[in-house]
Order: sequence, then C-alpha cells, then structure tokens
Amino acid sequence: MRIRAIFTAIMIGTVVCLTSSGASAQDAISASSPASTKQAQKQAQKQARKQARAKNKAEIKQLQKNGFDPADGEAGYPQNIQRAERRSQASGAGAASAPAK
Repeated sequence: MRIRAIFTAIMIGTVVCLTSSGASAQDAISASSPASTKQAQKQAQKQARKQARAKNKAEIKQLQKNGFDPADGEAGYPQNIQRAERRSQASGAGAASAPAK
C-alpha cells in the first residue's frame, strides 16, 4: 500500500512537471514505464498475499486456542474443527457483548 502511494505521488509529480513545461497529460502518462507499473502491481499482490497469510495464521491460532489440533489427522477432523469454530465464535461473541470495565 505504501509503495502504491509512492508510485502515485511520483506519477502526479511527473504530470505536474510535464504539464507546466507545456507537455500534455497524455505525454506524462505514456512517459511512465510499463516496468514500473508491473513492479507496482507485483508489490501490491505480494502485500495482499502477506495479509491473507497473516489472517489465516491468526484464524488457525484462534482455533488451536479453542481446542483444534491439526496433528490429530483425519480421526476426528470435521467434528474437531467444527467444535473449535463454535467455541471461537462463542468466545468472540461473549467478549464483544461483555461490558467494558
């Protein structure tokens, strides 16, 4: 996200410089290299993957805290994780409805 903001600021600066020197905005847009755009997209995708991975890890940690053990294998798989999800939702709902002290 930070890289996208930097890239946008650079593009705006390029447009301002080129338009103040008499060039059109279209020239400023075409002046940006495709490589930098591709690199910005790649960075955005990488950041999205990192966020998704962090979210998944947090969810798994929460399930493990509520009794899910991935090492159990297929023995009690559906019931095991469903029970942990119910506990997680119940503890989340209880925490959300508890009055602040």
